[in-house]
Amino acid sequence: MRFSLDDDQEDLRRTVARLLEHTADTADVPPGDTDRVLWERLTGELGLAGLAVPVEHDGAGVGLVELAIVQEELGAALAPVPYLSSAVLAVSAFRLADDEAAAAHYLPELAKGVVAAVVLDAPARVERSGSRFLLHGHWPTVPDAVEAELLLVPGVGEHGASLFVLDAAAAGVTRSPAPELLDLTRPMAGLSLEGAEARPVGSEGTAGPVLERLRSVAAVALAAEQLGGARRCLESTTDYLGSRTAFGRPIGSFQALKHRCAGMFLEVEAARSAVYHAAWSAEHEDADFDLFAEATAAHCTETYCRVAGETIQMHGGIGFTWEHDLHFHLKRAVTGDLMFGGRAFHRARAAALMGLLPDAPEAA
Repeated sequence: MRFSLDDDQEDLRRTVARLLEHTADTADVPPGDTDRVLWERLTGELGLAGLAVPVEHDGAGVGLVELAIVQEELGAALAPVPYLSSAVLAVSAFRLADDEAAAAHYLPELAKGVVAAVVLDAPARVERSGSRFLLHGHWPTVPDAVEAELLLVPGVGEHGASLFVLDAAAAGVTRSPAPELLDLTRPMAGLSLEGAEARPVGSEGTAGPVLERLRSVAAVALAAEQLGGARRCLESTTDYLGSRTAFGRPIGSFQALKHRCAGMFLEVEAARSAVYHAAWSAEHEDADFDLFAEATAAHCTETYCRVAGETIQMHGGIGFTWEHDLHFHLKRAVTGDLMFGGRAFHRARAAALMGLLPDAPEAA
């Protein structure tokens, strides 16, 4: 059996890669900022924000495989755009929640490129004031929160876990750029809610399964991004080893460097298999999707960190200078290990899903 993308999926990959090749440049965007020009081209010209939005809500209605394709190319380009937050997580949240009214209201806006930020860490505290829901909570780093127009936040009240949506400009919402970021290509912000009014998405107290599945989707989408980053590091290394000479021949001809490249290639290909198998299993409602997602997340995080580090070493002095993008990849790899729980969290959840641990760990 051999998994391969179909013609439409390959066309999607080539189209996104071509646009990023001529548009995305980390040097053109201030550190920690969103590339608004690129985001408008991705959403306006290509309509990628609505890729997973159902057709009846003005989207393309495709699944996680296509989202993984886009995420892989964005990861390779280190594109500072809110695709993971908006087009993947926010859209998936509305699709998973059993709330047709909310989906009909918000999904067409997300398909047009409205930016949303999603909190997947510790839930907010929910206060009831008559028929109103008021949220209280603080999160030091939320991807894309500064640019967001919508916020999706989990909350726990007297009836259990619920998912809430609120206007990012609402009273009681405070956002501030996160200081001293290691990864300068992923916009982050601190988010505080002090009595901010929100509306529940779905029935109150029923969001537990929705949030669990959303964490699995997030794990696969981030893994696809990490796959793209690792792939680009490997490509950069093989190009460099073929052009850099020593003792009268390309250094890529030295056996020790060949072995290291072969090892990186095997790791990247294993990551590719894991990502697209997990994405495929989501579309086919495989009962083991959550397990595949956790295993994939742990593997791809480790692969990206290792390949990025190896790549810098094999580039020598130029690898860690500001004149080269490789240090951006290493920083994104390291900070990616802190998103959605990190390697240890994903391994523990996978072990729990296999029955090797009594309970799955809680999200941080």
